Amino acid sequence: LGNNILAMLAITCWIKLFKYLCMSSYFRLLVRILESCAARLVVFCLLLLVVFFGFAVAFSIGLGYTNASFVTIPKSFLVLFFLLIDGYAVDEDWFQPGKDQIVPLIFLAYIFLIYFVLLNIFIAIVLDTFSLASRMNAVDPDKQNPMMVFLKTYYNWMKGQSLVRDDSEEHMKQEDLCITLDLLPGLVRRKWVEKKRRMQRVADQNFAGMVLFPEDDRKNKR
Repeated sequence: LGNNILAMLAITCWIKLFKYLCMSSYFRLLVRILESCAARLVVFCLLLLVVFFGFAVAFSIGLGYTNASFVTIPKSFLVLFFLLIDGYAVDEDWFQPGKDQIVPLIFLAYIFLIYFVLLNIFIAIVLDTFSLASRMNAVDPDKQNPMMVFLKTYYNWMKGQSLVRDDSEEHMKQEDLCITLDLLPGLVRRKWVEKKRRMQRVADQNFAGMVLFPEDDRKNKR
């Protein structure tokens, strides 16, 4: 019991990886397909179980007395299920003259219904969901990967650079991006002058000869 619980927990932990795989466009499409067709696949599985159970009963009645693999309905069900993977060795005696032909007919009906109908329905469900998800989640060639955008932004932020740009300012003239001090209100003008003086005093104390505002220095000399 403990190993069974650990196996289920392992599967659950593996499924949680889909949460992070969605960051990649390729895996995001896979997750969207699984989410979209999950309900229809559940209905398809129920239909498949009903069909398998019917054939399991038929094979158990028709071959149970000659083949040990079909003695009981559960064993017959498992054998028919794994026929999809491994196949089944057909007994040539089924088609001998004088033999009961109902068993070959049941086997052919099973092959036709499972392989040629139900499996194609399964493929059609997945392909239909894939085509729909591909159109809805089409990758824009100009759209960058969110993780790469985050790493690039974080790297520039660490360097003290900003990636935010205003297109309207890039096409403006230099005189449109500034305003003369005379046009500012008196209080704002006085605060700005006091701030420039404090900044200049700090520069004079720490960096002798540094002039932060050369235009003010030229006005004072005049």
